[in-house]
Amino acid sequence: VVPAGVGATTSVNGYLNQTGLSGFGPVAGFPAAPLTGDAAVYSPNNNIVPQALYGSRNNINEEVGLRRYNMADRNQNRLRATLDWGVTEAIALQGNVEYTDDDYANSVYGLQSSKGIAATLDANFAISENFAANAFYTYEQQKAASAGISYGSNSNAANVNGSTVVSGGCFATVLERNLNTKIDPCLNWSTDMKDRVNTFGAGFSYKGLMSGKLDLLGNLLYSEAKTDNSMTGGSYANNPYAVAGKPAVNPAALYVPAQNLPTVTSKLFELKLAGQYAFDKASSMRLFYWYQKLDTTDYAYDGLQYGSISSVLPTSQTAPNYNVSVVGLSYIYKWQ
Repeated sequence: VVPAGVGATTSVNGYLNQTGLSGFGPVAGFPAAPLTGDAAVYSPNNNIVPQALYGSRNNINEEVGLRRYNMADRNQNRLRATLDWGVTEAIALQGNVEYTDDDYANSVYGLQSSKGIAATLDANFAISENFAANAFYTYEQQKAASAGISYGSNSNAANVNGSTVVSGGCFATVLERNLNTKIDPCLNWSTDMKDRVNTFGAGFSYKGLMSGKLDLLGNLLYSEAKTDNSMTGGSYANNPYAVAGKPAVNPAALYVPAQNLPTVTSKLFELKLAGQYAFDKASSMRLFYWYQKLDTTDYAYDGLQYGSISSVLPTSQTAPNYNVSVVGLSYIYKWQ
């Protein structure tokens, strides 16, 4: 559809096809000479396509060089190794490790790389014909590096209520910053996310107690996970004292560097015990106990509290932390 009353000669789709542009528009700052024709309509001041000119509630402003995570091409290296060792007739050890390395070399923005390692050591003990135990340890680590850009709109505004100096960032004055807001390298950002999980477990099985009538089972598990997210980049904020009707102050705006996000943690402890007593060949009774404790810290829930945001209704959800005990008793009968 060709929008009426704005001087356009083609539709948004036609303009993008003719110029080879995306909705992001030209990768350029404020034009030295005023744009004319369809360029002035669809890429005003070299900015993104104005949302009012097409029937969508979202900006079609995908950054040039952004590759969608599930479609970006990658080079992947993968390594696997397994070791089995029968230490004695009663003791067996097994270890395995897997390493992956994904490189998204053609993605300017989006996922840049992903690396992961998972290693497990498992030990089994045949203490007697009826008594067996096992223990294991697992370590997992995932790393992911992403890149993006928090661009703004080019303009030729030279001051913020009379103030002109910018503190920090890539430009010294408000005019220089505004002329290059869309291509300001200081608005590029990156993240380096790391997940680490340590898991310990042990269990036992004891059969034939009390003249062969009682079987016991037990499992113990502890898992600790941490997520760290290191950030680079930043954004600009106007000086709150640079307001209309007041004397000009310097700086007019400040560049605020990005900060690393708080560590997200999760600790899980789990204990399971069970016993089954056989009255005879047909009937038995089973009793089990299950205890689980979870402790987490996650900054994402801070934004769900009252007073944290104004555009949506907060839910007051908090990071899950709980203690749970479960007791079960069952009677088992087998028809012959």
